[in-house]
Amino acid sequence: SDISNIGKALDDGWVITFPQGTDGTIFLLRHNGRCTVGESRNALVAGGSGGIGEGIVKALIGAGYRVYVPTRPNDKSERLKAFVENSNQLALVAADLCNASDVESLRQTIEGDEGQLDAVIVSVGSRYFGHRLHRMPRSDWDRSIQDNLSTHFNLQHEFVDLLRRQDSGVY
Repeated sequence: SDISNIGKALDDGWVITFPQGTDGTIFLLRHNGRCTVGESRNALVAGGSGGIGEGIVKALIGAGYRVYVPTRPNDKSERLKAFVENSNQLALVAADLCNASDVESLRQTIEGDEGQLDAVIVSVGSRYFGHRLHRMPRSDWDRSIQDNLSTHFNLQHEFVDLLRRQDSGVY
């Protein structure tokens, strides 16, 4: 599938996932009939400065969304800004998604700016290409757990209830 259609898919109420290790193909998991996208369209793209994530960001901006992207120091946010041609629809927010208080602050920032969030797209995770599992250094294991599990937990903890309170939006 072509990621340029992601904005329309969200408007139609589809929940979208990008399984780890795919070639960028969009998988539409299920239709969420409760999704209503209003005049103001806002999305959070966690992992928006990564390879697949930056394509999602550009597609959403092209579809008229204001897109929030959490960033860490030394990430690829400058490349992302150039990729979306310095769009004023891109909002970079400093947040380490492994840190629960940073994710809470991210939610508060978005709520304060917009009042409503229409979509949360999570395109985060990392892979480990080193030693075999039984020889993996503990620090690499801990980082893998943080990147691949804790980020998802922290995001769901802050944003799923927000979407439920709004009675709209997709995660």
